[in-house]
Amino acid sequence: MSEPYGVTIFCDDIRQEMSGKHIYIGVYHSVLQINEPPPHVLQKLSFVPTIVIPNTYDFEKFRFVLKKKVDIDEDEEEILVDLEPPLRERGSDPKRIRRQVLPFSLSPMEFKENCYLVARAYFDDFEAKLGVLAIRFRPQKTATSSLPRPATPDE
Repeated sequence: MSEPYGVTIFCDDIRQEMSGKHIYIGVYHSVLQINEPPPHVLQKLSFVPTIVIPNTYDFEKFRFVLKKKVDIDEDEEEILVDLEPPLRERGSDPKRIRRQVLPFSLSPMEFKENCYLVARAYFDDFEAKLGVLAIRFRPQKTATSSLPRPATPDE
């Protein structure tokens, strides 16, 4: 039996056209670079988790969780979102899948240090990894040395 899987698009904003199409604005790949010292407040950050569930996969409870972690390998985390959204009905064809898209935004979001946003879906006890976005502050320049600059040959 196949297990659920998915991916999350991290972006600045989500718009929906009259036709129903979604437009993702300012899509981040693996890193969101902040070019000023911490702390920093993003006015809005959007997430589009897309989850694929095989029709043959049985579960009772579904949850989507977005966590903030300072160290990706440590257990300590802050839960930002914990949703139990309704899912589409399972189809009758065991060869088919159901695809669930859960767009949402958080506003505002404050970051005080480098961290990771970790997206996960839980099907009972099974964890589906949906993506990670690293939040990185640009290293600040250190104070320049007070030593005089070396003389050039023309001086």
